[in-house]
Amino acid sequence: MAGKITAETQIRVRYADTDKMRIVYYANYLVYFEVGRTEFIREYYKSYSEIEHDGYVLPVLSASLNYKSSATYDDLLTIRTSLNKFTRVRLFFDYEVYNERGTLLCTGSTEHCFTDENGKPRRMPPELWNAMKTLSQNQILDPPLNYRVVKSHETPFKDHVILNKGDKVKVREKRSSIPGWKWCTGSNEQNAWIPLQFMEINGSVAKMVCDYSSKELSVKTGDSFMGSLIVSGWVWGLIENTEEGWVPWDCLETV
Repeated sequence: MAGKITAETQIRVRYADTDKMRIVYYANYLVYFEVGRTEFIREYYKSYSEIEHDGYVLPVLSASLNYKSSATYDDLLTIRTSLNKFTRVRLFFDYEVYNERGTLLCTGSTEHCFTDENGKPRRMPPELWNAMKTLSQNQILDPPLNYRVVKSHETPFKDHVILNKGDKVKVREKRSSIPGWKWCTGSNEQNAWIPLQFMEINGSVAKMVCDYSSKELSVKTGDSFMGSLIVSGWVWGLIENTEEGWVPWDCLETV
């Protein structure tokens, strides 16, 4: 299972991005970071233009880059953007840039604060704060943690999908009400929600980076549940010592 909250986007190097030697000019990696960051925020929250419409601006406080190798004209680059940490007023991002051969070209980081349109500091939008908290709850529970169900939940799915590491799925545009999940279709044409951390996405196709079951459980108040994994607002575990599956995190209370 991947640890960091990550999003990927691709950029084709334009001639205008390069210098006389047709190598990407070093400062343009900061532009690539901005593209990756913008798509990360869109993936897990909403578009940056909508954030600005709500009266928030996200200026850069600091930036760093570490060059490993060169990108050249017409290369297809993958920008991997990860959330390093966050507070009520700041976001910290890490970046990795790869070419089509999988060569790491550049790493970097940026720090941002929230302000209004006049530059006055503001707290993070409450909805984004809640989304970041949900996403950052990813952890393996070792030993497993005992919960009690405090809110009943009825799954709408009769069937579930089982996928193995390396399997490929098609990524759909449908979004979940909880950030960090994608609606996908497997090779057998079965659909399922899959955590973003469990996939490496390349356009509309993703490769599983670990084994996965989409089984979602129906639970009722008072049930006992032993959780072993928390991922983006859901907990994988064993209900009443009989059946394994996913349960919404907000339906549970630790015992």
